[in-house]
Amino acid sequence: MDKRPPKYPSLLQILSVVLLFSWMTQTAYGLESDSNKPIDITADSAEFLDGEKKVIYLGNVILKQGSMVLEADKVIIQEKVSSKKGNALYADGRPAKFKQKMAGKQGKYSRGRANRIEYYSKSELIYLIGKASLTQDGNKLRSDRITYNRNESRIQSGKAAKGKQRVKFTVKPSD
Repeated sequence: MDKRPPKYPSLLQILSVVLLFSWMTQTAYGLESDSNKPIDITADSAEFLDGEKKVIYLGNVILKQGSMVLEADKVIIQEKVSSKKGNALYADGRPAKFKQKMAGKQGKYSRGRANRIEYYSKSELIYLIGKASLTQDGNKLRSDRITYNRNESRIQSGKAAKGKQRVKFTVKPSD
């Protein structure tokens, strides 16, 4: 029987959680002040794999920072996936979803959902995979795959995002 004390997350792992989750708080129309708020993570269980530089949260996972909320069945945070991608966050659910208050739009939220959400810190790429949708200000984009490149402020969906399904875009008439 191993009598060593349990390992706790390293400072580097905790910092990677903070850095990875901040991607959502800095989306194009989100509240800038969210990135200065504390991050709260709740889940049914958490496993810290120090040797693999990975944290796994299982069961009703909720990450909150300011007005930003991410909900998933499972969230994995992995340090240094590759030199090109950097750190990664993987959120799986049926669906995994996020929402954030929109800057300058009283009480309105940007919302995203997909079976899987992936984020890579170095490349600033966000992937919504499987029954993906983005909704903002009444406009809705749907496809099997949506990619958001934060560095270029570019959203791609369908075949342009290496998806297999056609894109459906619903535009709300302006007031």
